[in-house]
Amino acid sequence: MNLEIKSRLYSIATFLLTPVVLFRLAVRGIKAPAYFRRWKERFGVFPNPNFKKSILIHAVSVGEVNAAIPLIKALMKSYSDYDFVITTVTPTGSDRVQQIFGNSVFHLYLPYDLSGAVKRFLRKIKPEIAVVM
Repeated sequence: MNLEIKSRLYSIATFLLTPVVLFRLAVRGIKAPAYFRRWKERFGVFPNPNFKKSILIHAVSVGEVNAAIPLIKALMKSYSDYDFVITTVTPTGSDRVQQIFGNSVFHLYLPYDLSGAVKRFLRKIKPEIAVVM
């Protein structure tokens, strides 16, 4: 099976599973209301930050954020003319980013792996460098 067919099948599968993902998000949101806040970001919907140059760093949750702190601080010194976007997937990861970096970085939830969500996200962020922890 060639790559194009695999890619299309993957896109169809992720689209069809979107209701399951939304249900899971709703259940998590009932247990922890922070999951409901900023839910649109998970679909790549957020105000356009108008970055000229940006560096994207993805850290899943608190542990990865903690591990990334020295790297982020070093990159911020070396690339002081860049905007820094840190993505997480959990509210606790988001809280940790805000606690450590405050307004010196732009935090977003990483969008779900849906074609439209990822395209919207990348079109707005336009990262020149991306680091995945």
